[in-house]
This record gives sequence, structure tokens and C-alpha cells, in this order.
Amino acid sequence: MLRFHFLLVALLPVLGAEAQSPWSDATANRSSLTGERRIAPTVHRTVSIDPQAMRAVLDQAPTGMLQEVAGSPVVIDLPRPDGGALSFRFLEVPVLHPDLQAQYPSIRTFTGVGVEDPSVHVKFDLTPHGFHAMVLGDAGEDWFIDPLVQGNAVQHQVYFKKDFTKQVPGGFSFCSYEQENDIAAAQKLTRQWMAQRAAERVGDCQLRTYRLALACTGEYANYHGSNTGNNDKSFALAAMATTMNRVNGIYERDATLTMVIVPNNDLLVYLDGATDPYTNGSGSTMLGENQSTCNAVIGSANYDIGHVFSTGGGGIASLNSPCTSNKARGVTGQSNPIGDPFDIDYVAHEMGHQYGGNHTQNNNCNRAASAAVEVGSGITIMGYAGICAPDVASNSIAMFGGYSMQEMAANITIGNSSTCPVTTPLTNQPPTANAGPDRTIPSSTPFILTGTASDPNGTASLTYSWEQMDNAVATQPPQPTNTDGPAWEPLLPQNTPVRYMPNLPAVITNTTPTWEVLSSVTRDYTFRLTVRDNASGAGCNDQDNMIVNVDGNSGPFLVTQPNTSLSWSALTNQTITWDVAGTNGAPVNCTAVDILLSLDGGLTYPITLATATPNDGSQTVQVPNQQTTAARVMVRANGNIFYDISNTDFTIAAPTSPDYTLAVTN
Repeated sequence: MLRFHFLLVALLPVLGAEAQSPWSDATANRSSLTGERRIAPTVHRTVSIDPQAMRAVLDQAPTGMLQEVAGSPVVIDLPRPDGGALSFRFLEVPVLHPDLQAQYPSIRTFTGVGVEDPSVHVKFDLTPHGFHAMVLGDAGEDWFIDPLVQGNAVQHQVYFKKDFTKQVPGGFSFCSYEQENDIAAAQKLTRQWMAQRAAERVGDCQLRTYRLALACTGEYANYHGSNTGNNDKSFALAAMATTMNRVNGIYERDATLTMVIVPNNDLLVYLDGATDPYTNGSGSTMLGENQSTCNAVIGSANYDIGHVFSTGGGGIASLNSPCTSNKARGVTGQSNPIGDPFDIDYVAHEMGHQYGGNHTQNNNCNRAASAAVEVGSGITIMGYAGICAPDVASNSIAMFGGYSMQEMAANITIGNSSTCPVTTPLTNQPPTANAGPDRTIPSSTPFILTGTASDPNGTASLTYSWEQMDNAVATQPPQPTNTDGPAWEPLLPQNTPVRYMPNLPAVITNTTPTWEVLSSVTRDYTFRLTVRDNASGAGCNDQDNMIVNVDGNSGPFLVTQPNTSLSWSALTNQTITWDVAGTNGAPVNCTAVDILLSLDGGLTYPITLATATPNDGSQTVQVPNQQTTAARVMVRANGNIFYDISNTDFTIAAPTSPDYTLAVTN
């Protein structure tokens, strides 16, 4: 196997030759860096790259198809933000059509999959602007590598997504649908698809490739260094390739589709804002301008979806439009069109409308009633994170929500956008998600959602997302007295099918998260488990729903003893008590509980003190000989999903008498 370790100081043998490491840690001397710093995370790791050495290493990678990435013989180590490196198998997978790639050989894009954890994916590129990478799903975190300043292809910064938020002077205009009456048609289409979903799953596990005509205004080109002075379109086209490589990373995983920029796309790269065919500051005007321009320059028969990048005008798009006469009616305009906020929050969002996704936020900003399943501003790509209060977060998380995946699957498999892409069957088989049976729980009581999944290709790369699917209008941030609507924020896909509701640290510290709110009244929650298989190149996914009924007449179910920072001696008998709170009768009908012990402050519960003991509020147990100052007790429903833990750490001390006896005989 040919293997490159980019972070090692030593030289490594490569096919009999020695190759220098293109990466090294560095301390940035800001006074010597003259370029503009357009991406400025609050925390980052600085690394230096030798562009020629990097290009020599990347030259070893074969060019291949998305589905072939996992079998690549080439491995690259990329520096992590908090130290060390992560290894990826990778191939060169051009986002540019081969003819366009041949014209612009300095623009190269790559796709990789984790060696140790195949659920981790990377999209990276090397262009005239430098090296860029987006890593998805590394221990529940996304992170990036980007040039430190504009025009410097040596100094780079490595940072977590959470450490870089939107930097949009003057904010970003709300995005809107061009044709609101299309929403009703989209809802009908989704219902039709849902009737077929047992067979179709989340899509049909076939990779769809759309030809993308991607235009830009002169102002966008100038921002990225292309202008009439140098007459060099490669800088603008390189920025477009970086964005689309990252956008493809999300669509390939969540929607099983990808986009390739058309062969003569450089004809749509305009260098002069005064003479280009676009009104840079008006998104609604550019909708029609882009449709006319793409048809005239590229030809309607030669592309499947069109979009234009600008530095103003906000975002606007035509719903369900690829393959139709409105297929180029998509606009993304931002004054700082660079980096993750532009790529994911805006471009992926607007294209999401084109592929059939409605807004998912549950507030009064361009709310789409059928899809308003996310708390507040929303936080997935089709939400309004950081744009419309109450904000769940400053930025979107890099995933489509389960409802958006459903909408887009309907459109590209049986809807408007199903007729034009190249469809490639996958050898990868779909997973099967199982959210478990419906449950009834007491009010104001934490609970645990636990799903399962199987996959003919193995489960090592599976990730799991639990999301709420209730779209009714509701007070936001959610309140315990809400009788409908969303109360639980979506989270990035995790490597476990288990989600604590609310998050376990909040229960441990007795705090109430703003966006994870237990109900104090009778209501229902519809939860969806989305299982992604994260197959290299194109994911195949499945979903399953379950309902949690909250009984407002029972609960809260509470541990009452131990509940202070007391001390127990090991090997003694101690009594644990809890408030049954009506949970042993209808409709909860919990007749038995399990009692578990934590030794690390409530994070894990490796010791079972009692199993299926009657749910009568009291049980005497023997304290194990496990000394700790951070013990907690969990009382958990047996055969149900609700639980409570003791409020405070307590101590288990050494036994006052030995746990063994030694007999001496003659």
C-alpha cells in the first residue's frame, strides 16, 4: 500500500523513493502575512504546506469514481485541529467535467474516507488559492483546513466548525421561494413518495449525477481574484470548485446525488460587474437573468441544474426545479462568499430548495408549515440558523434533517427532478432502521431513545440521527406547557443509536437546555431515526418513526434517595427510594425498574444493582466494593424508556470489614 504521512517530520519511503512531508506545524507571524484574513476562527492550529510537495503527493492518487474511494490504495494523513492527524483513503474525484479539468489543471478535488472509522469522510482540494479540506463526522465533530490569509498558499489554519461562525457584514437577506404555490405540489409529491417508502427508503439507493451550470457575477469573480486586469478565470472557478466539492459531500451522503460542473462552465464566469448579465444586488432579478444566461450560453439541453453566485441579493430559488424549464432559477449572494457558512448555510440551502427541500424552522420567518419540524430558527441546512430569532445556533450543522431528506428523495426519485440525471445503481445495500415501539412516559421525566439498525454491508460505518417530526405552530423557544410542535433540536449524526433526552450532562447538572425541553403536560412526540450508511461516495439511508406519548397526569418520576453528598461503605446494604408518581398504573403501566450505579459522576452506568425490581418506590441493595467519590444512582423503567438519576455525587468508601475471611486449619 502506498501511504503518505503528512505530519511526520521524518522522511518516509514511497515506492523506493523518499518523500518530504508537505505539512508541518507552524507559528504564524501575522506581521509578515500581507493578505486579507477572510476566515477567522476563534481557535485554530497553524500549519505550513509545501505546495509543490503536496502536489507531488496528490499526483500519486488515481482518478476514480465516488464508489471506488474505499478501495483506494493511497492514504493521506490530515492534521486535526487539536493535534495529531487522521488517516483517509482517497481518490481524485473531479467536481469539474474532464474537459474543463483539462483546461484548468491547477484545480483538483479529492474525496476520502476514514481508515480507522469509515463513517468519517473528507472533501479536499488543491487550487491556486491553496489547500482546503472539510472533514465530516470525526467523533461527532466537523472540521476544516483553509488558507490562513488570502493569497498565501503556504500558511493554513485547521479549526473546528464550532469555532468559526458567520461573518456577514450587514447580515444575510432571508431566502425565499420563487413560487410559493409549488409548496402544495411538493407536499402532495412527498405524500405519494411516502406511500412507496417501504420499497424506496430514503431515495432508492441509486447515485444520481446532475450536470451543474454554475455562473458568477463579476463582483464574485473580483472578490476571489479574477478580474479584467489579469483576465484569469481560474481564481473564481477554483473558489466555485471548493464550494461545490464541499456541497457535494453533504448531498452524496444525505441525498445520494452529486453534481459535476459542465464542460464549458468558464463561459459563465464573468469578470466585470458592469458588463455581466446580472443584477448583483437583487436575487429575485437574477433568477430570470440566470435562467436566460444559462440557456443562451450553455444550452438548455446541456445542463440539469443552474445556479449563480454573487456578492449581494441574498438567496432565492425555484422549488423542485432541476430538469424543468426553471432549472437555473437559483441564486446565492453573500458579501463574504467564502468558507463553511457560505458553502453549507447558504449554497447547500438554496440548492436544497431546488432539489425539493422546504424551510424547516418553526418561527415566523418564511415558515413552511409542512416542514416546520425544527425548534426556533432551525439548525439543519434547510433551517435559518443565525438568521432569524430565536436562534438555535449561529450556523447550520452540516446535515439535511430527516424531513428534508424525505422531501428531496420524493423529488429526485418520482418528481420533477427525476427525469434528467444519470442514474447509477449502487452495489452498496441499504441499512434497515428500527426506531423501536411506541412508548408512553410520565411528564417532566427524562428518557432515552434507543434504536437499532442492520446492514448487509456491515454496521461499522453506520451513523444515527434522532429528530422530532412535529410541525405545529408552537411557542419558541419551546415551553414545557406546549401541547404540540417541536421541542427537541436535531444533532449531527452520531456513532450510537442512543440519544438521551435531554442530553445526559444536563440531567447530571440538573439544568434545562433551551432547545431540549421536557413536557409537563399531555402531548405526543413523533421521533424519526435516520440511519446513514456513509458508504464511500454515495450514502444509502433508511428511516423509521416512533411515537412517545407523554402522560400529563403522571410524573415527574424522581430518585429521592440518595440525593445528597453522603457516604456509603462498600458491602453494606442501603435503601434506594424514588417517587413512582403514578407510573405503575395506566397509561404508563411500568411495573418494574432497573437500578444502575455510576462511578464517574453519572456519565456511565457499568454496575447493575437490581433488575426488574417492583416499581414500588423502594429497594434495598448491597453496595459493591467499588470506591469512588463520584457515585450516582439511576432508576430506569424496565421495558420502557424513562429514568431519573440522583442529583449529587456521593461517596462509596472502603468496606468497614473485609469482603473475605481467611480460615486456618491444622
